[in-house]
Formats: sequence, C-alpha cells, structure tokens
Amino acid sequence: MYDLVMSCASGFTSTPSRPYVGVLSTSKGYTYVEISLEERTVRVFERLTAESVACHISAFPPTEPLFYMPPAGEVVDGERKAIPFLPSRMDTSYDGIGSRLRIHRLNPILAKRTSADSTDVERSKNLILSELLPLCNVDDESKGRLLKEDFILLEANSTGMAPLSAETANQLGLMKDPCIPSLVNALLAEHAPASCRRFLRRWLINPPPPSITNEMATLLSSVMYDSPSFPQFNVPPIGKVLSLIHARQASAQVFRDICISLQATISTLDALQSIKNSREITMSLMRILEYESGLGSCPNQLRVACEECLDEIRTIVIDEGGPLDEISNFEEIVPTAFFERNEVPWRGRVRQDVISKDCGEVSKAAKLLSHVISKDFVGSSLPTDGQKGVVLQDIFNNLLAIKEKPVWTHKGDESYYHPKDRKGKVLKNRFTTARVEEALLRYTETCENAKNAVNTALSTLSSRLSEGGFMPTIVQSAHANLILSTVTNHALAANSKGWNIGKCNSDETHSYFKGVWPYWLDKSIAVQNTFKLDGMWVLTAPNMSGKSTIMRSTAAAALLTSCGLCSPLEEGHIKCFDNIFVRGASADVPTEGKSAFGSEMNDIAQMLRQCGSESLIMVDEIGRGTSPKDGTSLAGAVLEEIASRGITGKIM
Repeated sequence: MYDLVMSCASGFTSTPSRPYVGVLSTSKGYTYVEISLEERTVRVFERLTAESVACHISAFPPTEPLFYMPPAGEVVDGERKAIPFLPSRMDTSYDGIGSRLRIHRLNPILAKRTSADSTDVERSKNLILSELLPLCNVDDESKGRLLKEDFILLEANSTGMAPLSAETANQLGLMKDPCIPSLVNALLAEHAPASCRRFLRRWLINPPPPSITNEMATLLSSVMYDSPSFPQFNVPPIGKVLSLIHARQASAQVFRDICISLQATISTLDALQSIKNSREITMSLMRILEYESGLGSCPNQLRVACEECLDEIRTIVIDEGGPLDEISNFEEIVPTAFFERNEVPWRGRVRQDVISKDCGEVSKAAKLLSHVISKDFVGSSLPTDGQKGVVLQDIFNNLLAIKEKPVWTHKGDESYYHPKDRKGKVLKNRFTTARVEEALLRYTETCENAKNAVNTALSTLSSRLSEGGFMPTIVQSAHANLILSTVTNHALAANSKGWNIGKCNSDETHSYFKGVWPYWLDKSIAVQNTFKLDGMWVLTAPNMSGKSTIMRSTAAAALLTSCGLCSPLEEGHIKCFDNIFVRGASADVPTEGKSAFGSEMNDIAQMLRQCGSESLIMVDEIGRGTSPKDGTSLAGAVLEEIASRGITGKIM
C-alpha cells in the first residue's frame, strides 16, 4: 500500500495534504488565510482581489469546508449574495450538480472578538483558527489539545509582486488549460517529481518577496554554473508523514524515507562548502528554507540536528538496503512460501536486537513445526524424492496439510483428521494431526507477537520523535530536499534549453529583453525578439503573425525573472513590477452568466482597479467581444487611461 499510495519511486505519485482556507472580506480587499494542520503553519495574504482568491482556490483546492466571512450586510431581502470569488459551478448558494465546495460562513461580528490582537494578520490567523480547531478536534500528543499559539505564522509577500489573477495564471500556462502550453512543465526536466511542479506553480502564482527571489536567483546560479555534486534528493509527502508520526502509525518505510531526506540534507550542506562563495550560497538556501517552513536555523545547527535525528531513528529502524533478518527456511520439509507469507510483513523493519526475544521465539516455533511435519506428514527428517512436495499449503487459511493419510498408518488410525478453514468449515480433501495444528498455532502466534513488537517499536519511535523535539528538523529537511530538488531539476532543464537568469532591479526605469522566445518552443526553431519595453505600446499585425505569442512570451519571461528563475531569453534587465496582468481573447462563460463582452469588460475593470505605474499588462484583442466601432472606442478609452497612469505593457 505504501508503494502504491505514498512512494515517489512507484508509478504513482502522492498528492499533498490540502490546506484549510479561510477568506475574509475587508474594506481593503480579501484576506486569504491558509492553514496546514500537519505542519502547524499559517500563511496570510492581505489585500487580494476576488480574481486572485479565485486563482488560489482553483489552483490549490482547499480541504472542505472553506471558511468565508462576508462583509456586513451581505444578506439582502432574506437572501444571501453569491460569493464573488467562486464561479457558480463551485458556489453552494446554487443548487444542483454544479455545487462542489462546502462553505462555512462566519458572522462578521466574530472579527470584533479578535480586535485585541496586535496586527491585522494576527487577527485573521486567530479568527480562522478559533473556528477550525474545534471543528477538526485535533490533539497534540505531547501537549493535549492544539491551541492557536502552536501554529507558526509564515512570512507573506507584503512588498513584492501581487498574486496572479486567475486569467493571468491561465494565460501563462499555470492552470490546467489544454489549449495553453504548461509553463511549469517547461521549467523542469521530464523526470522531475510532481512535488517540484507543485512547488514552482505555487511560487509563480504567489510570487515571494524580492529578497527571497534574489536568494533563489543566487542559489540557482550556483547550481547552474558551479555544478556542486549533490546527492539524490528524496521529497517525502511532508504533511502525510507528519500526520502518521503524530498518530503513531508511521511505518518503517516512512522512517527510511525520512532518513534518506536527512542524509541528503547533510550531504548537501557538506557539498556546498566545496564551491565558490559557499557561505553566500548556503545562506541563500537557509533564507529560502526559513521562508518556506517558517523555521529559522543556521547551517551548522541544521546539520547537527539532522545527525541527531538520524541516530535516533537508526536505533530502531534498519536503513534502506541494510541487512535483513533471515526468514525461516526448511524448504525440504515446509514450502518456503509459507514462511515468507508469515514473516515478510514484519522482518527487516526494525533492528533485530530490538525484537531479539520475539525473533528467537519465531525461530524455535518454525523449527518445531518443521520437526513435527517431518514426523507426521513425511515420516522421516529428510523426505525421499517421491515424498517431496507432499506437504501442501493453503494460502487462504494459512495452514499446512496433506492430501491423504500416509501409507504407514493403519486403517483405523484416528490421529489423522480433516482440518477446518478460518470459517469453521471442514476441508474434506485435506488431512492433519493435532501435533501439527498445535505447532502451526504456536508458530503463527509467535509471528503475530513479533509483528506486534515491531509495531510497538515503531510507535515508540514516533513518540520519541514527536516528544523529543525532532519534528522541526524533519520539516526543515523535507523542505530543503524539495527546494534543492526543484532547483537542480530546473537548472538541468534550463541548461539543456539555453535559458538564462535575467536581472530584476528596482532601480530600472524600463525593461530590456534580448533574444526572448516562446517558452514552449525549442530555441533552435524559435524566432528571437529583442526590444526595450518602456511605456505602453500598441502592436498590430496580420493574423497568425505572432502577436499573442510575443505577448505571452514577454509576460512569462518577466514573471520568471521577477521570481528568480531562468527565462527563455539571452539577456534581460527587468524592472520590479508590482503586478503582472495578462488577458487573452476569450469566449462567453455560460456557467457564470457572462457573455464574451461581459467577461472581457470584467477583466479590464479588474486590470484598472489593481494596476498602476509599476505594473506590466498584456491585453490581446481588446474590444473583440463587441462591434468594431464600439470595440475601437473602448480600446482607445482604455489605452488613454492606462497611458495616463504610466503603466508598462502592450495592447494587441
């Protein structure tokens, strides 16, 4: 089950634990609260538009219910308004097949109960947690009931680029649209884990602060050009791993994955010491790690903590590829498959000295069983050629028997009788003896005792890790593996495609793109474009000439550079944008009650609300949804407005 459900090495990949989400409507926009119960973390995004909230929910579906606090006075004439950031197909205020997401509405008066908190972020965090924790009824084994104070508030982006809207993310290939090439797939090597793709998708949809993106560019540059020798990274599903440990249900394979992750972190910190500017690169990794996990640490402390956690786990669990306990083997008397079926589920999970007593009992019981069978079923300690294979195993009832009485028994011998299956039904085509059944029962009981001893040892290890303060180390190690796995796979893809790291500088007054090409095309077959982007431009050309292509290419390059990643360009100097807005030609949206023109005007209104002089916009076929005369007038009016604001971008 582990290999099918959790292991990244199998043909299936594990989906991450979905967070709980709360959305608060405020006078400054929407506040988006994302909570991970497993990692005990909270991230709060403020001043979001309805479109940005819709993008988050669509890209990263939350665990139900979605907590929503509407503005005061939402109920009009006894009826609730539709939730603005949810399309009708996900809004439970609509009845029918389209309803998908269960909403837990909060009374706006609850906000006054948290007014004593120091900041708006703290108030939002405590408000959603106060509603969530009683609903989930989650306990911490070492402290009892979880409290709001047990959750770490992660750093949020309050100074950098605003989160992308749903339309922008869709146009840049960050949503699941079969008509638009995936940007995330272009960023990574084909064999990259799914967790790396999720990491980059979140990184781009909700760009980190400029300080973090600069650290990412520094780390990525060292991996691309200095080529340190990194180990094979293991990215366990951290949310599920933490849940299993807290529940005392983590298997030996889970602990082995943790060991691989810890060892990879130690090897990476050692490898970084051998490259140029090692301290700068290491601190860049630690800064990104702190941003992602909410846990700060220095490299030496992290390395020591990883070694201590490794030693703790290895006192119980056998490393991957380590020596395995030998399965009982009396194949001349008893089929080997019988011993394998009873002993494989628990052998090789924990160190033999931890369950030495139980292993000894199993060995004695197996030897006794073999001896009894050799006497009662075979008639000698070593069967002859004609007697080999006389002992039959029933895999459904886990028993050993023979088809007929031995030839040396007399006619009235009642010591041989028909056994019963697990439901009490007599098996008339099999024979056994009381001695064999007694020895078989003893063997299966000792195997069950050994299995229970293994489970007890693993449960005890979970308790020691949880109560001994090792959980933060496991979290940091898992996040470090995820970050480094993403960076190395992205660097590999970028080097093979000829992509480069652009420069993003807040002092730039304009953006310069040299040799930019579409991210979904190979460099050898793409037409490269070089231009300076300063102010607003109107781009006209015949159909199929590449207007939409250069729009999407430029916006993608600007977003990737702003996030500290490689872009499909020769060289780039990009100003720091506070918002990137991309709008492509669209059709009507019947599920939301919008025509093509209504959908277009809604996006343009959103653009005018949230974009200013430091924003980048790309609008394709403006005015397409109405008549040529009206469309031209609208396009002219919109162009005059955005030019007066000093916005940078292109209109096609």
